[in-house]
Amino acid sequence: MGFSESPTGQLGTQGRDRFGQFLFCTGFEASGTRWEKAARCWWCGKEFPDKRPRRYCSEDCRKEYYRHFQWPWASEWCLERYGDRCVDCGVEKGHKEGEGWKATYITLVAHHIIPLDGKSRTCNLLNVPCNLIPDCPSCHQKRHAIMRKKRAPGTPSTQLRRNGYPPGKCTKCGSGGYWLLDWSAEEGYDPLMRKCMCRLCEEIYYLAPKYHQEALL
Repeated sequence: MGFSESPTGQLGTQGRDRFGQFLFCTGFEASGTRWEKAARCWWCGKEFPDKRPRRYCSEDCRKEYYRHFQWPWASEWCLERYGDRCVDCGVEKGHKEGEGWKATYITLVAHHIIPLDGKSRTCNLLNVPCNLIPDCPSCHQKRHAIMRKKRAPGTPSTQLRRNGYPPGKCTKCGSGGYWLLDWSAEEGYDPLMRKCMCRLCEEIYYLAPKYHQEALL
């Protein structure tokens, strides 16, 4: 599989073709449209030999695309790769706990290492294999509890916008999710500036209220 730069913008933006709405995951999704005349397979990028409308050149390419980006297939493949075992405690899927009417059977869930941050998991770039690991419900809750504790204290982004700060946007990957960092002890500290770390790529950037930006200019 190769990746192509999306003609409509960055990967992760939405588009639409004759089959319906889709998400740009490989960049080949726009092929066969007004942006690119040569129709290509969404997974491997191979040009189709004719103009028959389709998205994939073979059934194998369709399965690979679904297993990397579509949640039902990606989560199931995640459990298969790890042998239906929790990566933290090692318990197997379907393991019986308790006796009689109190008996329960362990189920596994696919955990996103880089969190979705409220975005839809139905089709997402974060459903790729390297970002999914299987967890039992207990270990899954522990992981999310640790993730919540690691969040740097600070004002929520919605409150920042109310105070005149523009929406955060990473200068490296363009993501809008960020943690607020305390930099009051650092050299060059400006009490009006907010130091942010991108949740996706951990790039450091700064936010200033709109009126402060105009003063700096």
